[in-house]
Amino acid sequence: MKNYASAVLRFLLWFGVTSLCVSTVWMADAMLRNDVDGSWNMLYGIAAASIPVSIVIAAFITFFLLNRTVSSRALGHLVIMPLAASTLAGIALLLRFYDIPTTPGLAALPTAYRHIGQWLTDVANAPWLDFGGGLASFAAFVSAFWGCTRLSRGRPLLGAFIAPCAALIAIYLFTLYLSGPADALFGLLGFSVPKMLSTTILTGGSALALLLFDMLLARKPNGGRRDA
Repeated sequence: MKNYASAVLRFLLWFGVTSLCVSTVWMADAMLRNDVDGSWNMLYGIAAASIPVSIVIAAFITFFLLNRTVSSRALGHLVIMPLAASTLAGIALLLRFYDIPTTPGLAALPTAYRHIGQWLTDVANAPWLDFGGGLASFAAFVSAFWGCTRLSRGRPLLGAFIAPCAALIAIYLFTLYLSGPADALFGLLGFSVPKMLSTTILTGGSALALLLFDMLLARKPNGGRRDA
């Protein structure tokens, strides 16, 4: 139980630190481009856009602790997935019930990051079924990257090199799923799918593919043994 509490604390700590750092960098970038009106509304939108990115980074940092504390893939996913989902849900509920303005801040961000913030705002105000599906698929998508840190037992540093690249890939894929080309994919298949649903399907499908990759190619967690 102590090990699981450590994983929760590590995730929340790094989520908070990363949110602060990412928001600061994006706010500074907006100021340098003279896209800031100086209001708190600007900060709200930028902070909202930082939440999914911060969850990805916090999850990847927590993966290495899970490698040393659990001996089952299922247990690890049962730790990280609810953590990611509950953190995202908490922020989304704040946006939903307190009507926090995010539009000014989102408008000051580069396009890719703007899409991330807009997605969270849209999910927060969506019907409950879409709300739950969007958050669950994103949490599963993030959790499924855990296998990328467990690719080799004989090369201890391999996961440490792969993890940052995998985190960037996760963020890039998510921004891609929020873009026009992702919507066009369903059009080519003859389906007309709402944007939010298409993102949920793509993130959920990617999570399933990554979980299969984990089962087939990644080694099991070490449990109490030396991390590799």
